[in-house]
Amino acid sequence: MKDIVIVPTYNERENIIRMAPEIFKYLPDADVIVVDDNSPDGTAQAVEDLRKKFPRLSLLTRERKEGLGRAYVDAFSRVLNGGVAERIITMDADFSHDPRHLPELLKAAEKRDVVIGSRYVAGGGIDGWEWWRRAMSVGGNFYFRIISRLPVRDCTSGFMAIPVSLLRKTDITKTDSSGYAFLMELKYLLWRAGGKLRETPIMFRERRAGKSKISGRIVFEGILAPWKLLARNVFQPKNGAAVRWPRVFTALLLVALVVVPRFWNLTASDLVSDDALYSFRALGWLDYLGGGQTTPIQWFEKIPWWGGLSFHDAPPLVFAIQRLFFAVFGFNVLAARLPFALAGVALVWLTYALFKKFKDEKMALGAAFILAASTHASWIGRTGFLEGAEALFVLAGVFLFLRYLKNPTILNAVFFGAATGGALLSKYTAIFLPVAIVAYVIIWRRDLLAKKSFWFSGAMTLLVLTPIFLYNLAVFRTRGHFDAALSSMLGMHSADFMIIAGRGVSANFLANFKTAIGSLGALSSRPFSVLALAAFVYLCAKTIRGKSDALERFLLIAAFAALAMFSFMSPNAKFTAIIVPLLTAIVAIFVFAAARFFKEKKPTLSKLAIGVFVAVIGFEAFYSVNTNALAKPIGASPVFYAPLRSDVARNLGFNQLHEYIREKIFNPLPKLSNPRSFGELGRTEVNEETNALLFDETVNWFAYSWYLQPYIAYYRLPVVSLELYSRYLPPGLDPISAFQKSGVNGVYYVFSANDGVLDSVKKKSEMRKIEVSFAAFLEKNGYLKDEIRDNSGNVAFKVYYVKF
Repeated sequence: MKDIVIVPTYNERENIIRMAPEIFKYLPDADVIVVDDNSPDGTAQAVEDLRKKFPRLSLLTRERKEGLGRAYVDAFSRVLNGGVAERIITMDADFSHDPRHLPELLKAAEKRDVVIGSRYVAGGGIDGWEWWRRAMSVGGNFYFRIISRLPVRDCTSGFMAIPVSLLRKTDITKTDSSGYAFLMELKYLLWRAGGKLRETPIMFRERRAGKSKISGRIVFEGILAPWKLLARNVFQPKNGAAVRWPRVFTALLLVALVVVPRFWNLTASDLVSDDALYSFRALGWLDYLGGGQTTPIQWFEKIPWWGGLSFHDAPPLVFAIQRLFFAVFGFNVLAARLPFALAGVALVWLTYALFKKFKDEKMALGAAFILAASTHASWIGRTGFLEGAEALFVLAGVFLFLRYLKNPTILNAVFFGAATGGALLSKYTAIFLPVAIVAYVIIWRRDLLAKKSFWFSGAMTLLVLTPIFLYNLAVFRTRGHFDAALSSMLGMHSADFMIIAGRGVSANFLANFKTAIGSLGALSSRPFSVLALAAFVYLCAKTIRGKSDALERFLLIAAFAALAMFSFMSPNAKFTAIIVPLLTAIVAIFVFAAARFFKEKKPTLSKLAIGVFVAVIGFEAFYSVNTNALAKPIGASPVFYAPLRSDVARNLGFNQLHEYIREKIFNPLPKLSNPRSFGELGRTEVNEETNALLFDETVNWFAYSWYLQPYIAYYRLPVVSLELYSRYLPPGLDPISAFQKSGVNGVYYVFSANDGVLDSVKKKSEMRKIEVSFAAFLEKNGYLKDEIRDNSGNVAFKVYYVKF
């Protein structure tokens, strides 16, 4: 059988010199094609030199770097036009795909199946990867597999054996992915063409030499890949079937409702709230805020071994997810917000899956539409608050618990227990979920109390929560209290958390309940709020009459458990967002029940009732886009958009300042470092090429945490508060002269020129006078100045530059 091995390269000279002989060692009768994208390191010449010893080696040179996908497409076209090959093997040049696996791969492919060298089947594995790359790979494969339904565990593997006869049935010219998304797309197309996909275990190792080609753009392309394939299938059904235009319209409308309010202008608004604090700490996995909210790094000078297990005011899971995105996309607003926007997309998909499994296809689509249209659900998916991810784990817990009720096996118990633990590991407000589960079992399924699987699920939940148990035990042993969130709940008012010492459980239950209802209504259109209230009353009545099914009963009891929890606190819109998916599910149940009632009992009013429902949900979709996506909303608030928009969806100029600093002051950034002691937090590394940055101490504190503090804490750059720096200077020495003596290249001063970017507490303080006076001094002496404007064209900051 004629085999051809295709190896794409870009700057792989050092690797290909050793890789080619290894391939021929295991496959002496194969042909090898190296596809090189005009590598500047001389890869092509190295291949030409190798051809003298290995006549079966050939080179396909391309004019410029166009990515992995185009390299494979060109090579496939060459092989298909040749007409002699029966099987193609694809592999990397960097030894991450070990040539010793080639015989096993080809043996598994003897039945003319597509065989994939897999890291994620028994016997396979990964050697030499950082934790974040492992997590990203596992998560990416799961994400693609769930959406595309591809029956493969390792969707991103590039080590494959492909029958040429099957490749001829696949229109590879329609692939438009340039990066590693091409590998997922190729497998999907081969599968759609009728190919049987098999996996054989391989040990994947980190490259021996050179740099990885992974980038944020490639990862983002992978995120979009499964949706592009699904959209293509809508327009190109199998076996030449006619396009079902109602289905096409429905799919496009649903995608628009999901994508537009969650992703449009996602990076336009600034991080000027708790999202800034979360993002700063996730970026470098550092629990530090300063001021009256202290943390282990301040208590002990060095971070103890348990200090990295959690955070002083919230559990660690969402921080870890965000940290993963920073590792891939870097220090930017997209990486800060993207996890939550994607969680919003996943919520819609999971709602569809929930109703499809426990109701029917039509209700599944309807429920997905209603959640996609929800203003509150879109809002929490854009803001960067922990609840945006917590809501996803809560709904996963609901789905998996209901699946367990249907089939109470140990495996299903493990899954729903893990999901419940994941929800609590996101934020403690998910406590209502296990309360609802226990209440449901006691009321309707007491038989489960006698099953080991149910108790096993509880043990699984506790196992997942191990990091916060260890963290809180250590905090209690050393400080006499638990973390800030648990301390507030238990009435422990420690001086370690002075700023939030007043928080805690409130006995004003009625007022808190009204606040919760008001928070739920604050981010919904008036018609949708009325519809949600009617749906809740309907489901209560149906359950009391004993007519509800398991899904309906659990949605209701979970909603009651959450509202009871909120009655002990004064919740705002971000807290109540975690039950929005449950409430929109209740709305879907009511809408379909009402539509069925009118169709059967009042057929003359049926079309009118359906029209009203469509109009209400359609207006909510408009309300959502108007609130969350449009730079300038249509109409007046609160009739046409939610009042909370002004707090979140605004641009004050901080994002523009971030771009300015990255491009003009600190370019390139040094490698991110993780401080392990309090002394390392302010340590700087300066040379004659380093610029210094003085900033206005009166700037918004939340924004400072994200837009300025990372340079100090993680990159060890000379970024200093003007007011603080001036305070410790010798008499008669100004900040400019002091920096000149430090040996830096030059100094920038960022002055807050608009009241909107100032901290509300500091704007009228004495330190503001110092900032204004220094800006006036620089202005008078004619130092270079740039103006940074917000999206409305207002001057937000003035940046003065002194070059030494």
